[in-house]
Amino acid sequence: QIAAEDAETGKDIHQLEAMVAISNSQCPFEISQGLVFTGITIEDGYLCYRYTFDPELYAFTKDNEEQVTELTLESFRESLSEDSTGQFQLGLMKACAIGVRYVYTPSSDDGEPLTVTIGPETIAGL
Repeated sequence: QIAAEDAETGKDIHQLEAMVAISNSQCPFEISQGLVFTGITIEDGYLCYRYTFDPELYAFTKDNEEQVTELTLESFRESLSEDSTGQFQLGLMKACAIGVRYVYTPSSDDGEPLTVTIGPETIAGL
């Protein structure tokens, strides 16, 4: 017998999966010149947002990882508070205890990918 809480979490995960499918159907999507959103997956308790970037226009590197993390968190917070869909997504993420990862991959062989992780405990506090 499945507990009511488990059933509710399963429903929430399915709703997140549906939102992921809708987002992926619009990919690739150019966010700005040299920054392209390529897709999103749910992996190991995280929504994984994937981007490619032009390393000549963006400095997503280990050297400035802290600054990129701060800007990413700020941007994520703003995007979720803009409208009811974002607020709904945030509620689902909190209910499922899911974090986010942003994977920034250079569009050329120049540089290494940078992964920014925002844990479920941070999401719960938003």
